[in-house]
Amino acid sequence: MEEEKGQWGFKSLKQMVKALFKIEKYSEMLKRYKQLLEYMSIVTRNESETAINKVLNMVSSSTDQKLLANVYTETLEALKKASNEVCFFNYFINKIETLVQHKIKTRKTIHGLARL
Repeated sequence: MEEEKGQWGFKSLKQMVKALFKIEKYSEMLKRYKQLLEYMSIVTRNESETAINKVLNMVSSSTDQKLLANVYTETLEALKKASNEVCFFNYFINKIETLVQHKIKTRKTIHGLARL
């Protein structure tokens, strides 16, 4: 029963994050995203990786630099705790693509990726 609660809670939060982003309620979206990241230990690595990638791809279309910085910071902290190397690598790839898309300097991100 607890596993189902975890699965449904995770899925609900994922949908809430998407909806809040679409209506541009970024502070509430970030709050729900942080909650979503806490589910990484409850759901499978594949589910958490897929959800994180979808959120990162979604927010990468935003021009709100503060939102981008907050989402990437929260994601990085969660991935450090989870020790998920594949997801960690995908995070850096996504971040570099977003930085290039927004024409932001990527030197720090590339150096961070090199340390993996």
